[in-house]
Amino acid sequence: MTGAYCTVLVFAILFAWLLWRKDREVRALRKELEAVGEENDIVLDFMHKIVTEVASGADKHSVHLRILRSVTLACGATSACIYERNSKNNLVAVESDGLFPPQREINPIMLKSAKSRAAFIDKILKGEELEPYEGIIGQASESGEPVFVKRAESSARVVNHKDAALKITSIMAIPMMFRGEFYGVLALANPIGGEFFSDLDFSIACSIADQSALSLYSINAFNQLVEKSKMDSDLTLAKSVQSYILPEKLCNINGFDSAARYMPQQKVGGDFYDTFDLGRGKIGAVIGDVSGKGVSAAIIMPPRLCH
Repeated sequence: MTGAYCTVLVFAILFAWLLWRKDREVRALRKELEAVGEENDIVLDFMHKIVTEVASGADKHSVHLRILRSVTLACGATSACIYERNSKNNLVAVESDGLFPPQREINPIMLKSAKSRAAFIDKILKGEELEPYEGIIGQASESGEPVFVKRAESSARVVNHKDAALKITSIMAIPMMFRGEFYGVLALANPIGGEFFSDLDFSIACSIADQSALSLYSINAFNQLVEKSKMDSDLTLAKSVQSYILPEKLCNINGFDSAARYMPQQKVGGDFYDTFDLGRGKIGAVIGDVSGKGVSAAIIMPPRLCH
């Protein structure tokens, strides 16, 4: 009986352990699903707000501000910044929220002597030009992959500011890409409370960066459509001007008829022609070509010489 009892007890303990392990796995899975649901809610709310912003005709500056406010709130970050490439292919900060730490060391003497610390730091931040692959911002830009440094104080890739207010404890840099096009780097620093960003925070920031790139693409596409519409309107106006300037009919004399056909390379052009009666049965003709093409050339073209 003792042996059989021990066997049953072992099986009972093993079964209880399996139940505990399975319950732990279920709890972890449930927590993960809740996190995914929370992330989906955050991203959907952001998409709704950003779509409304774009549909209302917001410019890139307004969209940048919406992105920064949404991502700092969603991830509990104390500061965030958007970097873009300039004409020299260097990265510059174009918009920030909160006191985002510059990515290069600041002279502490200059910082102490500044009348307004916040204004001075923002000026330093906006004046930086980060080279390709410089720091985690440059790395995210050139590699096209997000960078997450959970414990930044021990990382050689992150600048170690001596000023306590600028120390970076945790930082993320996510490239905003859509259809292979680069629209900037979204960077977040230092979660509220002095802890570290979580994997969930990183996942949320990546999702928001993806949707942000789509929004910026939409703004560019919309602006191109507006520009094209304006250009089409200008061409229509220029065509009307040109149709007035070119002669409706040519001068004719007894026994001689004249005709002309005009086909510009673009919708409008600067070529012109006309005829005029010289008297005594003679007709004068003039043909000219204004330098250039399109609207400007059509406007320069001279008025009718006769009629």
